[in-house]
Amino acid sequence: MKTRTKIVVACCFALVIVGLIVGLRGRGHSYPLDPRLVKADNDFAFKLFREVVNGQEDENIFISPASAALALQMTYNGAGKTTKEAMAKALSLQGMTLDEVNRASAGLTALLTDPGRGVRLNTANSLWANGAKFKPEFLRRTRDSYDADAFTVQGDPSRKINAWVSRKTKGKITEIAKDIDAAWMLLLMNAVYFKGQWATRFDPDRTKDGEFTLANGETKTVPFMHVASKFEYMATPDFQAVRLPYGKGRFSMYVFLPDRNSNIGAFLRGLSVRRLEEWIPRFHRGKLHVALPRFEIRDFLVDLKGPLQNMGMGIAFGPGADFSAMTDAGVFIVKVKQKTYVKVNEEGTEAAAVTVVAMGKGGGGAPPFVVDRPFFFVIRDDKSGLILFMGQIVDPAPDKPALGRR
Repeated sequence: MKTRTKIVVACCFALVIVGLIVGLRGRGHSYPLDPRLVKADNDFAFKLFREVVNGQEDENIFISPASAALALQMTYNGAGKTTKEAMAKALSLQGMTLDEVNRASAGLTALLTDPGRGVRLNTANSLWANGAKFKPEFLRRTRDSYDADAFTVQGDPSRKINAWVSRKTKGKITEIAKDIDAAWMLLLMNAVYFKGQWATRFDPDRTKDGEFTLANGETKTVPFMHVASKFEYMATPDFQAVRLPYGKGRFSMYVFLPDRNSNIGAFLRGLSVRRLEEWIPRFHRGKLHVALPRFEIRDFLVDLKGPLQNMGMGIAFGPGADFSAMTDAGVFIVKVKQKTYVKVNEEGTEAAAVTVVAMGKGGGGAPPFVVDRPFFFVIRDDKSGLILFMGQIVDPAPDKPALGRR
């Protein structure tokens, strides 16, 4: 039996990355990091990941909760009454006013726009009107706090939308318009691009085939990258973990490998933001030989409507929704789609995500760390604590391209 492949990319990019990428582009705003938003973004990341993975423990999952949160946070600026309350709960924003959320987003994005040598991190936001109009006050808030570019289009804007997406993801995602198959009137979009070089690179000459055990117990031959150096790692009776830093060490990939007597499903059921934050300080430095499978996932598409409804946002997806602070058109959310890309090789990691919210009226002496079975990983900004990406890899070399959840 072959393992089905779905690779959601969890660009857990802290939804807030929105706007400030332009460093609030000369608008004169400068806000400090608000840890409440980092916590909210990470809480949202784990809730969303759990909903997407539910029932799919034997499939690759790689999503970007951060990109999703970002697009939804812009949308949140247009919500009113019970719709706003439901979105605040789903996005874990309770206890923060709208202005506080927007200022915190700007502050976090400003921090992320200077990732340091060896890492590139870009985020962008846009608003698209086609048959309806955004309210001036909504445009002002999303421009000031999220640096969102606004476009008014007519007819078929697919070409312009795809061009924007391709430009903002460095060509890693080139098509999203065809996946928005509902009659939309307003679009809110976020794009995230990450490229990080390993602080300690894997030697391409040492890459060789090895056996990877799939979730169903079968084995297959895949290319493994090898490196021996000093890394931070930890080991418990249930799992092993290693921190693989990028660039100067501010950003890292954390790989969690469940014990052979356990499985990825059991590990994820016990995983939470609180546990992750408890584990990270317990990593200790020592010499380690790491063998990590090389993998690449292209154009993975996931429909986030179901997961978001399960998280309490159902009211936002029907005629009872209130987005009167966004537009007078009487619209509701008809689609939330995300497309992602990730490539992990000897040089480092490249990942990208685009999230679209469509509004309408319908429609070395040390024990080896061999990652040879399904594993979970996150990419984290170790300065702010923000999770940028998260994923589950059960088959690093799938026989068929990922189709996503449609």
